[in-house]
Amino acid sequence: MYLITLDPDHGLVAAPRSQADIDTITENALHAYGFRWDDTIEAYTNSTDTDDDTVVQVALLLTALDHCIRVVA
Repeated sequence: MYLITLDPDHGLVAAPRSQADIDTITENALHAYGFRWDDTIEAYTNSTDTDDDTVVQVALLLTALDHCIRVVA
């Protein structure tokens, strides 16, 4: 499961629920969207694409990769 949210300090955040949610395919897909791993919050962050359309695109991407998602506004 991934939590997706917009954070004022980190931009768009995609946080895996557990280490089991992080696999190579998902990691590569998130990197292609401009996400980078942030050790301080243990989540992928993207500070450049922070609009609602990108939130939806990332949610659809993670769903297509068989992850459950929760979007928090």
